[in-house]
Amino acid sequence: ANHKSALKAILLYEREKQTNITLCKVSTSFQRSFVAFLRDRKLSPNTINTRMRSIKIIMQAAYKDKLTQNDDFRSNEFVPLTETTDDIFLNHQQIKQMIDFDVKSACLLNHKNAKAMRYLEYSRDIFVMGCFTGQRVSDYTTINKQMKVIIDKKEFIKLTQKKTGVTVLIPCNDTINQILEKYNGVLPHMSLNTFRKNLKLLGEMLGWTYRLPL
Repeated sequence: ANHKSALKAILLYEREKQTNITLCKVSTSFQRSFVAFLRDRKLSPNTINTRMRSIKIIMQAAYKDKLTQNDDFRSNEFVPLTETTDDIFLNHQQIKQMIDFDVKSACLLNHKNAKAMRYLEYSRDIFVMGCFTGQRVSDYTTINKQMKVIIDKKEFIKLTQKKTGVTVLIPCNDTINQILEKYNGVLPHMSLNTFRKNLKLLGEMLGWTYRLPL
């Protein structure tokens, strides 16, 4: 998937620059120009790192197979550095804490109205679904009971990922089944912006106002 994304970026680069990138043209000057091209498209440093790493892997294979004598990819600066992100990860205990969280009582304590309480509960359940399925938000928010399949007497969610087109089988557990049952088999719908705001508020209500150690 990373190699395909790198190829797509190179094809866009070729079209804009009106050039043809061959193995012998993957030089340090190409690297600087291509990285600048990616930055102009607002790609993050980590995404640019991934694109250039794919190109380096391909060049290594081509060099090894004697398809090119170009070894500019060996430069330490060929693959730009990544950046440190602010991603925060939850452990199983904290996920359980969120599952058991009494949203109604917390909302009453914080003077939230019925609609706010309902949407906070929706957000909690959708997020927990994401935790137990390990999918992108664009995928796990679409999960419904129609996706359930039985294989060797075990229950799975059969889902085709939007970004990759790959079909995956996700083992069902009690939490997944309980959430789907709670909403008659279809997860509630809400905007991504509302979902994120509610998750932040839920974290504050749970007292998660600190950076978790990795």
